[in-house]
Amino acid sequence: MKSSFKVFVASSFAIGLIASSLWLVNNSNASAPDVQEAKKSVQNYFAAIEKKDVNEITEWVKDTRFDSVAEQKYEYNQMLTTAPFEKHKIANIEKIDDKTFAVTIQMSRKKDGIITTQVLPVVKDEKGQWKLLVTGKEIRVDK
Repeated sequence: MKSSFKVFVASSFAIGLIASSLWLVNNSNASAPDVQEAKKSVQNYFAAIEKKDVNEITEWVKDTRFDSVAEQKYEYNQMLTTAPFEKHKIANIEKIDDKTFAVTIQMSRKKDGIITTQVLPVVKDEKGQWKLLVTGKEIRVDK
């Protein structure tokens, strides 16, 4: 029961955060180069996944679920082996502020083909490179 409540609270918070972020979006201020660079970083992330190049994947993502890059690479290798993506599509990208975009991604895994939609931030890191930001816990479930 406590686990279900935690999932409900976390889901409700995430939905509220996404809705609030999208409400604040102002597309007229988004410069074309920033939009294109942010989108390209997400495309590069998926291209690296298609090549199964874990080192390159980690270059295009900031993933806070892991304590170290070694752990991140290990988990990515596991994902590529047990539950790889089959298809992906960038459905939308919108400016949140000068250092953040919200990208809507539709994707499916080869294992089940179920299409899921996620809205994730793309952030500019301290070096000025756009990266997909993944936070929270791994949601993949092996069957």
